[in-house]
Parts: sequence; C-alpha cells; structure tokens
Amino acid sequence: MASGNPLNIGTSGLLASQRALATISHNVSNVNTEGYSRQESIITSRNPTYTGAGFQGNGADVTNVRRMADEFLTKQLEMRTSEANYQESYHKYASRVDNLLADPEAGLDPAISSFFDANQGVADDPSAVSAREVLLSNGETLTERFQTMYRQLETLEEQVNTELSDGVQRANALGEEIAALNEQIATVQGSASGNKPNDLLDQREKLIKDLSELVEVQTVEQDNQAVNVYIGKGQSLVSNFQAKPMEIIPNQYDSSRNEIGYRQADSVVNVTDLIDGGKLGSVKDFRQEILDPAINSLGRVAYGMAENYNAQHRQGMNLNGELGGDFFDIEKEPVKPNPDNSAGAPTVQFEITDASQLTDRDYRLVGTGGSGFRLLDDKTNEELASGIAAGSDVTVDGVTFSVGAGSDNAGDSYLIQPTRAGGRTIEMAANMDEAAKVAAASPVRVESSTDNRGDAQLSEAEVYNTNGGAVGSGDGEAFSTSKQLNPPLEIRITGEISDTEYDIEIENLDTNNTVTGTYDSTTGMDVIDHFETNNGDGYNDLGYDVRLSGDPGLGDTYSIEYNQGGVSDNSNMLQLANLQTDKTMLDGEADFQETYSSLVTDVGTRTAQAETGMDAKDKLLTQAREARESVSGVNLDEEAAEMMKFQQSYQAASRVISASQSMFDSLISIIR
Repeated sequence: MASGNPLNIGTSGLLASQRALATISHNVSNVNTEGYSRQESIITSRNPTYTGAGFQGNGADVTNVRRMADEFLTKQLEMRTSEANYQESYHKYASRVDNLLADPEAGLDPAISSFFDANQGVADDPSAVSAREVLLSNGETLTERFQTMYRQLETLEEQVNTELSDGVQRANALGEEIAALNEQIATVQGSASGNKPNDLLDQREKLIKDLSELVEVQTVEQDNQAVNVYIGKGQSLVSNFQAKPMEIIPNQYDSSRNEIGYRQADSVVNVTDLIDGGKLGSVKDFRQEILDPAINSLGRVAYGMAENYNAQHRQGMNLNGELGGDFFDIEKEPVKPNPDNSAGAPTVQFEITDASQLTDRDYRLVGTGGSGFRLLDDKTNEELASGIAAGSDVTVDGVTFSVGAGSDNAGDSYLIQPTRAGGRTIEMAANMDEAAKVAAASPVRVESSTDNRGDAQLSEAEVYNTNGGAVGSGDGEAFSTSKQLNPPLEIRITGEISDTEYDIEIENLDTNNTVTGTYDSTTGMDVIDHFETNNGDGYNDLGYDVRLSGDPGLGDTYSIEYNQGGVSDNSNMLQLANLQTDKTMLDGEADFQETYSSLVTDVGTRTAQAETGMDAKDKLLTQAREARESVSGVNLDEEAAEMMKFQQSYQAASRVISASQSMFDSLISIIR
C-alpha cells in the first residue's frame, strides 16, 4: 500500500461507511424481531506508514460488528420472566378454585344451608310427608353439589397433568434447539478469528428466555462460547452440544398423576419437587398447595356431615316405627401401596374414627427394616408416629391406621388419603328411598302420669346407641327387638318422704323385676344408670339415658317405652337440625359451614397473595425488559441519525476518490 494514497484512503472510508450502513440497515430490518440485540460497526484506523515527515495515516477499516448486550441485564430478564410467568399461571389456577368454592349460588355453603332449612321444615311439621320429601330432595341436591365440585377440581387436576406434559415437551424441544445452536456457534466462531456470530447468539438467548417462561433457568458459558443450561435446583438440561431431556412419569402411588422425571444412567429420578419457577413450577406448587388440600378439605366436610348426620339419624325412628338407618353413603379412598413393595409387605387399612379431628393432609407409611413403620405427613415429611409394628394399629388425626401381618422392610411404603374420596363418593343412602324413612322422632317415649301430684320431670331420652346388641353385650340392648324397647320401664315414687329424699322403684315391666333405691330431689337421678347398675337381669348398656329431677309426690309414676305411633314427635329431627351449628369439626371448634369457610378463606387468601405477587412481578418484568431494551433495543430515531452520519461520510469518501481520480487524470495528461 502506497503511503498516504488518497485513492486507497478514500476507498477504505467508503467501504467502512458502506459496512456501517449495512449494519444500520440490519438493525432497522430487525426492529420488530423479538430477542434481537442492536449491532454496531466498530471502525478503527489502519496502521500508519512512516515517512520522512512523520507517520502518514492510511484510512480506516470495520474491525468488528459488536452486539450491544449486557449479560447482567439478560440474566435479570430471564429471572423476571420466570417469576412473572410463575405468578401469572399460579394466579390463573388459584382463581378458578377460588371462584368455584366461593360461588354464592353454586358453592357448597348455600347447599348446606338449604339442606338444614329442610331439616327445620320437618322439625316444624314432622307429620307432613311433603316436608320430608323436601328434605330428601335437598339431601340429593347437597350430595350432587359435593360431586359436582369434586369433578370440577378433578378437571383442574387433569389440566395440571396436561400443563406438565406440554411444558416438559416444550422445554425438551428448546433444550434440543439450544444444544444445536451451541454447536453452530462454537463452529462458526472457531473459523471467524474470534468474532462472535451475533445473530446466532440472539437466537440462543431468545430460546433461553422462552425456556425461562417454563422453569427457572441458570446458564454457564463455556470457553467455546457454548452455554450449559440448568433448570430448577441444578438439573442439567443442556451440556455443551448435548440436550438432556426430562420425562413425564407417573406418580409412584397414583398412575393418573403426572410428575417430572430426569434420566440418570439407566434409571429415571423423580425431580418434580426440584422444579422451580415458570409455568411448570407454578402448576406443581398449585397442585400441592391449593388443589390437593381443596379436594381433601371438601372430602373432610363430606365425611364430617355423613358421619355425624348418619350417627344421629340412626338414633331416631321413622314413620314406619323403625329405627333410622344411614342417611348418606360415603366410601373411602383405597390405600395405595408402592408397586415396588416387597412380596412380604403387609396389607394396610384405615378407618375414620373421629371426624372432628380430621385434617386435609395425606399420609405416607414407610418401612424402616426392623424398627417398625413410620407414619409421615406426605407433603412435609413430618413424622407423626413411629415404631408401628406389623399386626398393630395407631390413631392419628381421628384416623386409625391398621398394619396387617407381614414384614417391616425398608423401602416399603403406602400412600393413605383418608378424606380425598369424600366429595366424589358421598350420596344418598340406598335405603332412603321414601319420605317415611326419615327418622324424625325419638324411639323412646317418656311420659308422666296425669295423676302425678309433684313437679318432678323426667327428661326426654338422649339416645346414643341403637345397635341392638343382646342383653349383656353392652351394645344398645334396649333396641334388640324390632319396634320395641327392651325392657320398657316404669318409675314409681313409694315409701316415706323426707325433706329431700324419696323411696323409688324402677320396674322392668317385661319381668316384674324391680329396682329400689333412694331419690334425692336436690341432685336428681340418672335413671338408666341406676337401673343398669342394680338390675339383676344383666343389662349393661340400654343405649339411651333419662334423668329425673325436681320434687315428686308420693305415688307419682313415669313410664319409658318404645315410641310406637310417634308420628308427631320431632325430637330426633331437632337434634339433626342442630348439627348445622354444632361444633363437630376441627377439634370441636367449628361446624360444617365454618369448616368449609376455612377452606374458602385459605384459598381466597392465597389467590389474593398470588394476584399481588403477579402485579409486582409483572412490574419487575417490565422494568427488566426496558432495561435490556435501553442497551440492546433498536431505536429508529437513533438509527436514522446514524444512517445520515454514515451517508455523509460515504459521500465524503466518494469525493476523496473522485478528487484522487482527477489528480491521477491530471498527472496522465501532463505525461502525455
């Protein structure tokens, strides 16, 4: 190159301006390309040539096309994208559960209210068949409402499965594309004297951002410019040029429940709990924090209603003079053993023994290999009981867990979900097929003789056991014979009367066996307790109780017998109606509707928190996006100004070339 050659210098300036204009044109063309980073031509002076008069410049070259990107801002955008998508997805699903549970018309609360209103209707007019028909109709509506709500929650479970499946498939596809770009970038850069393939880097960055919508992402750049991609709590999705896909696997206890697996060597490890952030993390957390507890809590209310209502209904008498049966039917969720349990693993069962203590959690029973089984909270792994031997049982949270005969092998496990099936399986009992079978009356009639002179009163019978066991069995013996009280009793005040004490006789009318004693008007008397204790016929538990209190008169009599023909009696229906407000749930702290309201409140609170979090994360995402755009985004006004600048430099370089050409022509003409 000749020193200070105007033609060469002008040509270098022309080419530099041309390349700068090409870069600007590329920027303008990609102004709407998502993930594109603005590029800038780096123009540097050529090395000067030494002359006797000093160093003479030789023009300029475009030495690099720089990609305007900030790694910190890029990672911030990826993180905020993951957070915002997590909150948006979580809020979307939480809102659906919240709207379902809190619906003032289609929710469970109005159905419970209508059902107990119908109970009160029967109590107000127990002889009216129409009132009983309304009760049966409202009972059917209530069970259908439970089932409908369960089905809607189950639909969300299916959508979570689909979201996990689609998300894993999409994440794997992105991983494959990132791995392919890694190889392409490393190959191209290796043959480009270290210059970076800007557009390929943009494409890879865009894929990583798309991946961050699905899951939390961390990236580590390698010496060859490939990036290793890690998701969740460090699971490798891309290593250099190789993608390491995730898999959808069935839950070890429930094959209908999708979970996320990761292949290591020849096995697949369940990594569901290790997945954080993005849409995958949100649906995983939604299922665990809201959906599962909602299904279990719905079932808890169903079991509480069925157990308590059935128990009280069995203590009553229907229009046919028969003892009441179960009003509701409800089934249990089967215990789910791990399919990999050893051949000698015992059979495990459970029974709900106290509905008031039920919680919304699932349980996991695991073998220890010699120290007895451990009972754990399935979600938190909190140990609730230990040392449970095969062939024994343990009661926790109102549930009795029974371990059958077998071996305590380490690794054997069982999933137990006591309340999960409640909302799905509650229905009207098959025997409740006619209004006459509503047990509104008490089966025990208590009467005072109209000739009584004193003011003593015999309370209404409190019936608590109508199982009808044989005499001596201690199991509701008074109801061992259909439509009879065994035995009917008569109470007589006899003998001398002091200021407060009276002689009393309690006669078993079936055998003329009489129990005598002293009645104290100050303290009163539990008549049945006195009869069971002192009667020679061996009665242990009649299944009901009455109390005599007040001042009787000499010769006063009272009778206790079966309430045959008691069609106008509403004693048991009043007890059934009172169940609406009785504190039979949450360790005696809440009624059915309050228990349901606690679920509605919990889901509503989580939904509100998710909405607040969504708004906050959306603002942070906007800020992160704007911060990146301030560095990497294409500004058309700036590009227009740059274009004008390089157009002018291009024109100036053209004139230099033109002047050089004129000088050359002049020189040629002189020579000629």
